[in-house]
Amino acid sequence: MAKEFNVSSKAAAAAVGLELRELEDWNCCGSHPTHNIDELIAAGIAARNLRLAEKTGSPSLIAPCPSCYNRLKMTDYEMRRNEKFFEEVNNLLDEPYELGVNVRTILQAFYEEVKEEDIRSTVKVPLEGLKVACYYGCLITRPPEVTQFDDAENPISMDELIFHCGAEPVDFQYKVECCGGAFGIAPHIEFVLEKARDILEMAVDCKADVIAVACPLCQQNLDMREGQINSRYKTNYRIPVVYFTQLLGLSFGISYSKLMLNKHLVSSRKILSEKIKGFEKVAI
Repeated sequence: MAKEFNVSSKAAAAAVGLELRELEDWNCCGSHPTHNIDELIAAGIAARNLRLAEKTGSPSLIAPCPSCYNRLKMTDYEMRRNEKFFEEVNNLLDEPYELGVNVRTILQAFYEEVKEEDIRSTVKVPLEGLKVACYYGCLITRPPEVTQFDDAENPISMDELIFHCGAEPVDFQYKVECCGGAFGIAPHIEFVLEKARDILEMAVDCKADVIAVACPLCQQNLDMREGQINSRYKTNYRIPVVYFTQLLGLSFGISYSKLMLNKHLVSSRKILSEKIKGFEKVAI
């Protein structure tokens, strides 16, 4: 359901020379609902992926989904600090994981691996005039002792990447507020709508044209809930929720359709065409 995140991540990465290779024979990370039932089995499921990545010789395993990232990173963290847990998890595997992989999000990979000058030199359609609320969600920087990336309460990595592409990151105070996406089933729907509404309202207050995200669940929850929120609270939100990789790709001259920006329920075409000079170059 988040194909556009996959497609835009690969396209934007290729444009700046960041090589991404899909892990062969990967399995589910064990995020939902396994770790709520059996923490050891969940860790074993995650550790199998870590071992597969370790065998490739690559120093990093990149997980675009923050929930997958969090489970993989947490398993690696606990295995490093707890020898008993390390042994118990490895007893579940065909081959032991030897702690040889650094788990990162795709946001972290872009931020740490791609130089600012390389991003700026790749930009073909500057996003000047576009105001962006950078929304990180609740898992990319938390818990900080585990993730060890950016500031847990006021991250800036996405803001800086967007800025290098010419856009204006707004002062968005709800950067790491939970969107409620994981509670999107009855009887929690009221909670979900309230959390999503607060994020949309803050983006509007900041005069953002779009919300940029790095999480499939956040994107879908905010994008798909706007109609429900408008119906429930008599509001009129029509703010596009796009992946940061789609904005990067757009600035790199990759077309609107190739980045699958047309897949979202709340269309970004009108606001992008109005705000970005030269949008016609990528409007196809």
